[in-house]
Amino acid sequence: MKRILIGSLLIFLACGDPTAPEDLLEEDRYIRVFSELVVVNQLTEDQLGGVSRDYLRDQVFEKHDIDPDRFNRTHQYYQKQPELQLERIDQVEEILKEERDRFQDRLNEERSQAREQPQQPDSVSSQPHDSLSPQSQFNNPPD
Repeated sequence: MKRILIGSLLIFLACGDPTAPEDLLEEDRYIRVFSELVVVNQLTEDQLGGVSRDYLRDQVFEKHDIDPDRFNRTHQYYQKQPELQLERIDQVEEILKEERDRFQDRLNEERSQAREQPQQPDSVSSQPHDSLSPQSQFNNPPD
């Protein structure tokens, strides 16, 4: 009986208060911000190029005009709804896939355009011959 009570208490504490915070973010907005934060968290040190992850997170919050504490309260509330949160995560994954595909399309287009452009002549080969070249006027004096 004691185990059942302890188990019930743990479940209750894990679920927390089901009351939504007053400043709860709308799901769409939460999902957009969450998507961008996932990208920031996945960046490698090389990709960060010396920029701090915290700075980028702050930029995401600033862009969406959201206080980080408000996002965290919303995130904690949504985490208490596991089935719905899994659906939100599926939406985040879909957004990330769409962004990846858009990026790949732009990259492929730029590569294609680069291949189609005519090669520019080498600036050195288009210059007149210098005094050391065999066709120089100094190597072939006038008669």
